[in-house]
Amino acid sequence: MVRWTGSDGVVGIYACGKEMGVANATAAGANLPDWSSSASVLSGLVFQYFVSMGMEECQIGDSTVLNGTVSIGRGVDGIPVVESNAFARFNSEGKTTSEGLYWPPVPAATVVAAMDFRQVLSDPIVLAAYKAKLPSGAQGVGRVSIHHSTCTLAASPSEVIAAATYDVIQDGGMRATVSFDVNGNAVETSW
Repeated sequence: MVRWTGSDGVVGIYACGKEMGVANATAAGANLPDWSSSASVLSGLVFQYFVSMGMEECQIGDSTVLNGTVSIGRGVDGIPVVESNAFARFNSEGKTTSEGLYWPPVPAATVVAAMDFRQVLSDPIVLAAYKAKLPSGAQGVGRVSIHHSTCTLAASPSEVIAAATYDVIQDGGMRATVSFDVNGNAVETSW
């Protein structure tokens, strides 16, 4: 990671392409109120901020707001790209006091595979047959997703591993999300 530390904060860029910046608690803008108290206004501001830096609008998914920080999920044609994330918090002067981005390239072949997988499973008969292949605790509601390697496992953006999966919240004590390939085989998605 390359890191720059100044009197007002720190910025870091990891070899995998992940970027983060945080203002120091003592920085002048860090203790100002948030840009707005409206979740929709904050989400719109953060959306436009990342678009202005080159993020493709068609890949921006749902956003959540927690304590003034807006987190943006990634999606391609409505299919979530699970490990990608972006977040930012703006103060009343319109300056970010924290932000981060991990949005690596996803191979086109993976996106096409996910779209094809979703199309095949849109037939209720095919979906029922597919779910019958899954373990009994994983036959509930699911969705096709794209997973990619995390920053800690990708040495550079060009080394990202990605796959289309069917994700289900497995019944049982921990309610963990489990992923399966097109044949119904369990897939480990923590590359």
